[in-house]
Amino acid sequence: MKIKILALALLSAIGVQAQVKSSGYIPQDANFVYKINTNNILKKVSLETLESYAFMQDIAKEISNRKTTQISALGLDFSQSFNQFVVMQGENAKMGFNFAIKDLEAFFTNTSLPKSVWIDLKDSGVAFHHSMVYVLRDDILTMMSVQVDHSKVRDYSDSIFDANGWDKGYYYDSYSYDYDEEAVEEVYEVYEEPSISEDYDLAVPPMEEPEAEMEAEISIEEEEEVAEVNYTPKHPNFYDFQDSVRKAWKQVALSKAADEITSGVQFKGEALDFLNTEKDANLYLLQKLPNMDHLLPMMARELNMPKDLLKKLLEMSEGNEVFSSFDFTDEGYAFTTTMHYNGIFENIANLVEYDKVEKKLLNYIPGNSKGYVLLNNNSYETYEAIKAELIPDLENSENPAENSVAYVWYALDNFMDMEAFYQAFPSELVFSYNGFTDQKVKRVRYTYDEDFNYTRTEEERMEKLPSFSLAMYTEDATFLEKTLNYLTSTFGEFIEKTDDYYIIHTPSMPNVYVRLQGEFILASNDIAHVTTHANGYGKEDGLAKAEIKTLKKVKGIYAKMDYGAVMQSIPAEMMGDRAHLEMMQYMPYMGVVTLTQMIEKGEAQLNLNYDMKSEAPNGMYGALNLIELFFNNNN
Repeated sequence: MKIKILALALLSAIGVQAQVKSSGYIPQDANFVYKINTNNILKKVSLETLESYAFMQDIAKEISNRKTTQISALGLDFSQSFNQFVVMQGENAKMGFNFAIKDLEAFFTNTSLPKSVWIDLKDSGVAFHHSMVYVLRDDILTMMSVQVDHSKVRDYSDSIFDANGWDKGYYYDSYSYDYDEEAVEEVYEVYEEPSISEDYDLAVPPMEEPEAEMEAEISIEEEEEVAEVNYTPKHPNFYDFQDSVRKAWKQVALSKAADEITSGVQFKGEALDFLNTEKDANLYLLQKLPNMDHLLPMMARELNMPKDLLKKLLEMSEGNEVFSSFDFTDEGYAFTTTMHYNGIFENIANLVEYDKVEKKLLNYIPGNSKGYVLLNNNSYETYEAIKAELIPDLENSENPAENSVAYVWYALDNFMDMEAFYQAFPSELVFSYNGFTDQKVKRVRYTYDEDFNYTRTEEERMEKLPSFSLAMYTEDATFLEKTLNYLTSTFGEFIEKTDDYYIIHTPSMPNVYVRLQGEFILASNDIAHVTTHANGYGKEDGLAKAEIKTLKKVKGIYAKMDYGAVMQSIPAEMMGDRAHLEMMQYMPYMGVVTLTQMIEKGEAQLNLNYDMKSEAPNGMYGALNLIELFFNNNN
């Protein structure tokens, strides 16, 4: 027994060491890392099974330049993870990935890497090729490329040309020359065609016998010596100079990147601990804005916002951290994301509150719903939290534009009763897709005669269209009621009121029906939602008890969609025979998606689960079968 425990402990230690080995070559300042734990994945599907799929054989063929169709022949070590990373560092962005190699000879024989790279890696462990650097250490191959900031290259080139007084010219000006040649005027002889008169003898004269000896007279005219054009460039072409600066900066950045990888300084801390958790894939993101100085003016103009204020708002997201993990489960797939807020967003997140879900609101979700969203948030408290954080910051700014925003915001907040507004329109609602139903639609037809004069006729008919319904909880519907009454009296052609509900007419679209039912606002393009089900769908037509029990606990957002039911709800005649047949092929892989999102203890939590309906042993097999089907249908 002790021997078994010792063996298990040893295997676990080896597994952990293997995990850390490849992640040990992630740059320490990486702000994006995506890790695929191939060792975990191959526990859910064997390598032999993986290689039996046509799309995997095609991938191996592409990687190996058509030398093999088996990924096992590439010499890769699947017991370690594949890591992709991005580093935003000053003006440069470094992008790369690394993986373990167990057979170097097989890898370089069966991949399309240049021979020079292979030679340099064997000699020194570092190789440069075009805009890539390759580093081989401990059988871990790291590949990186560098992207330098174009605006910095342009500004530097501008400063050099301006300092020397050089003309930048145009893009297609390859060179700038001094032309020393003089213009030479060419003289053309005027050719006159001889005229033929009536008495002209057209007879062919007899050919004379050639003289025995005829001395050919050959006159050779001396060619006029043309002065050679002196092409003397004034200065480098501006755009060629930019390219040379960019290449030089890239080379320096690549050399520095290679030194960092070989220095032994590792990516570490909470992020590395998270990446090494036993999930099929993990993602870490530290929000860091690139240099956006050249984009800000355009963005500010599009958003009609002061540039400095926009920059400040974008900078607020700096430092937020995202931790995401993905797993193939027995039922399908599971995706989890946690966002750690920093700075102002952290303060706002700590102030966010949730009310209890209004129980009666859940009665407005039909039991046959194909997909729905429940939103439960205290919008007024959220608004107050944002205001408490941003207004003082804007007021204390030295930027006049930010001071103006603070003043206008403060004025509007005092002149308007924001609490009453959020009571009238709180963010507590349900929205549902209920499949296709017969709906009344007004269509306009134009008939033309032989003189192209047209006759306009309107007709109403029933059509099968997607049905949507909305129910919103409100503490006071007075404001909305007065608004609808005003619109009815002013725009009676587009909106009318019956005894119990309002009808909004939309051109060439189904009507939208709105009803104020006590403390609920109902809206739908299906009249039954505001008439037959004005008080909810009840026990028979509503959701099951277990589902309602889950929804009562929701804080934030809860969404659910049955993809199979959504696809089946679309009428076959609307899709066409071919599209419908193709859709039916994918039906075994459709499933139910549930998503929850909430903010708690200063962190945003998002969970997504996909329960597939296929008979595959697990989510990995289901995903592979789905990709294989898609691959075969498109090849």
